Amino acid sequence: MEKLIILAGSPNCGKTETTKLIIEKLKNSGYNDLHGSLKGVSILSKDNIKIAVVTYGDAEDIIDNVIKHCEVQNCDIVVCCSHATRGKKVFDAFHAYIKTLDLSKIRVIPIHKNFLSNLCREYKDNEYTANLVIDLL
Repeated sequence: MEKLIILAGSPNCGKTETTKLIIEKLKNSGYNDLHGSLKGVSILSKDNIKIAVVTYGDAEDIIDNVIKHCEVQNCDIVVCCSHATRGKKVFDAFHAYIKTLDLSKIRVIPIHKNFLSNLCREYKDNEYTANLVIDLL
C-alpha cells in the first residue's frame, strides 16, 4: 500500500455515500471492478494501479478483518471510512493501526467530513469530497 485515505466523521455525515460515489467515478474513468471476496470492499484496477474502496467503517474489526486482509494490502491505494465519534473505538483502532505503518513508505491522508456534514445535502459535500479523493489518487 502506498496511500491510505481515511474518511472520518460522525454517523450519517455521508462517508458511505461518498465512498460509493468514488467507486462510481473510478468505474466511469475506466477502472475495472475485480470483484474481490470481501463484502463492502470494491477492488478496482487500471494501468497496473489497484485501489480498494471500503464502504463502511463503523466497527473495530474493520481493521483486522478488512484493512489488514491480503486483498486490500496488495492494493496501491486504500480508501476507507472511520467513525470519529461514539466513543471513538473505530477512530482509536485506526490510530493504533497507523502507528504500525512505515510512514516513510505509506502516505496517510485523513479527511474529516464533519466540517460540512450539516450542510452536505445543500452544498453537495459528498460529491465535493468524492472529487477531492479522486484528485488525491
